[in-house]
Amino acid sequence: MISLRIYPIIIIATLLLSILIPKMYKDIFSTRIDREWVYYSPVEKDFIKKTALGGKERKIIYSNLDGTKEYTLDQFKSKFPFRYYYDLLKTDNFPKEFISYSFDLNAIKREKSFLKIKPSFINTKVVNLYPLFESNPKYSGLSLPEDLFRLDKDGITFITTKTNSVDKKKSEAYNKLFLEKGAVFPLKEAYGTPSTQKPFDIGYFISDNKNQLFHLIQVDGKPLLNRVDLNGIDFKFALIKEDVRKEYYGVIIDQKSQLYLMMDDDYELVKLPIDTYDYKTKEFKISTTPINRIINITSFDEARDTKVVDTYITNLDYELLKKKTFQFLYKGSTIYETIKELVLPFRTVVFLGNSGHYQIEVRDVHIKALYLNILLGFALILFVKLTKRDINTHLIPFGLLVVGGIYSLITLVLFNKLISTKIIQGK
Repeated sequence: MISLRIYPIIIIATLLLSILIPKMYKDIFSTRIDREWVYYSPVEKDFIKKTALGGKERKIIYSNLDGTKEYTLDQFKSKFPFRYYYDLLKTDNFPKEFISYSFDLNAIKREKSFLKIKPSFINTKVVNLYPLFESNPKYSGLSLPEDLFRLDKDGITFITTKTNSVDKKKSEAYNKLFLEKGAVFPLKEAYGTPSTQKPFDIGYFISDNKNQLFHLIQVDGKPLLNRVDLNGIDFKFALIKEDVRKEYYGVIIDQKSQLYLMMDDDYELVKLPIDTYDYKTKEFKISTTPINRIINITSFDEARDTKVVDTYITNLDYELLKKKTFQFLYKGSTIYETIKELVLPFRTVVFLGNSGHYQIEVRDVHIKALYLNILLGFALILFVKLTKRDINTHLIPFGLLVVGGIYSLITLVLFNKLISTKIIQGK
């Protein structure tokens, strides 16, 4: 009788090898390839490329996009005065057209800002407990309040942390305020920065059951609530961040993946000139310098080791000046790829998905390797027949070899289940 208890362990071990062996093979045998990075230079008003050569050379080259003009490291840094200003001052290499900024580096720091949204930010569920800070604190720093709030079907509920009890009076007062502003319960999501490690507090933006948006802030112990006029935008998500320049509250995304900056003074929504964004799969990043905005929309295809970056350059009024798409393909040598397709039938990948949870996927299924697997399986059956062993006890190993190939071969050998030692008498 065949014992099946060991085979679930063998299958798990096979999957683990399908994760580890492709990585080990790539690390050991793949040829180091050229890698590129592209940056926008305010000096050149164009993109500049940084290339790390693979192979035997292993050096870095700085050049224009088509590679016809190369730069030294000093020349490269001089193209980016808002990134390398300390180095440029030290080497007396600050570009003349921006020399006025060299006298006030704080002006550069004040004007720099950065926002980034990954798909996991939108798709991951967060813990439904938030601290509502005092936005006009007595002292310079923010401190944690004595209660937390949650959003539920009856509106907003405050919970005293020491006693873990509901503060009914405070909850009713805040809910009354929401209803007066036209909110429809239940309240759905709160967008803000629940941390004291920020320069100041701008509270939370809270969405209701009709995807309306409300700005809640606490000043001198009293709530202030404003309804945000979305101007017909079908709201999906907001990234709220305390901006030291106090230009905007954050970024609004609608159901069609359109992006808007919500301005600080009157909640005005400024549509960004972006046409390639998809909040389900792509990453958004905006950087501000004293003279322009740089927006990158990045998508990844791990199966093909490809990264696509759509770069938008705007002026300070978010008017589009330049757009360029870059595709970066990272691929090993031809010999490396050929051997991989013959030997490795597939690879299993564990990765952090857009939902914010780890996922397992089988990728790079190679038909050539599957043919080799079938040959291995029939070679096993032929050996069993020639050595007069029971073919029934080898049907499961045969199936594992056909599906798992080299991964199954290794695990079957390790667990001594590839070939039965029992020979049928009389044959």
